[in-house]
Amino acid sequence: MSAEQAVSLLGETCFDVYLNDVAYWRCMPSNVWRYSIGGYQVIKKWLSYREQP
Repeated sequence: MSAEQAVSLLGETCFDVYLNDVAYWRCMPSNVWRYSIGGYQVIKKWLSYREQP
């Protein structure tokens, strides 16, 4: 896969997703973060199941 193909699949921008005060995912591709199934963002929903008080 070429770099151009990878960018077109993953998106041109990325986000830092903070899990808490010290842990985060650095440079998550925009299309990965926005990927949804049935109207739900997959990564965001997955994280919500792992939330602890």
